[in-house]
Amino acid sequence: MPFIPKLWDLTGGALLMRSGRAGSLSTVGRSSGLPRTIQCGYLRRPDGTILVGSAEGRQWPRNLEAAGWCLFSAKDLPGRRYDARALEGEERAAAIDEFRAVRGERAAAIFSGMVFELRRTK
Repeated sequence: MPFIPKLWDLTGGALLMRSGRAGSLSTVGRSSGLPRTIQCGYLRRPDGTILVGSAEGRQWPRNLEAAGWCLFSAKDLPGRRYDARALEGEERAAAIDEFRAVRGERAAAIFSGMVFELRRTK
C-alpha cells in the first residue's frame, strides 16, 4: 500500500481534519443502506464546489457514487448536503491537477482512485 493511504489509515485522518486539509463525508452504504462516514482530502473551489477523492481500492467512493449525495463538513465549512458527481477522463485529470497545484504532489496521491465534484444541493 502506498505511503499516503497507509498514513491515512493509521491516523484516521484526524490530524488532517484538525489542519483543515480533510473533511468529514457521510453517505449511505450501497448494500446496507446504513450511514457511513469517512474522512477525506478535499479542495474547496472558488465556485463553491468541492473536490474529493480517494486512493485506489477504497469502498467509500462506490457508496458515494451509488447514493449520488453526501453530507460534507470541514474546518471552517459547516455541514451541508451535496450532490456528488464522479469525474472521468479529462475532467478527472484536470481536477487532480487542480488539487496537486494547491495541495502538492504527495497529497495528490490520495486521488489515485475515484474523484468527485460535490455541488451544494438546492
